[in-house]
Amino acid sequence: MGEVFGSGTEAAVKTVHSCSGLKEDGQVGPDTWAYLGTTPSRPAGTDLLGGSLATK
Repeated sequence: MGEVFGSGTEAAVKTVHSCSGLKEDGQVGPDTWAYLGTTPSRPAGTDLLGGSLATK
């Protein structure tokens, strides 16, 4: 995953992938968001305050 989450979050993402027929890569990308019927609440590559993860 591009960000640091616990093993429970990664397991949940992989479960969604398995149940939906999506590639089980542990990544929450556009296909995962579409399956969930939502979009991310912040732009990819930013932290919770909107700062770039690339500079951290």
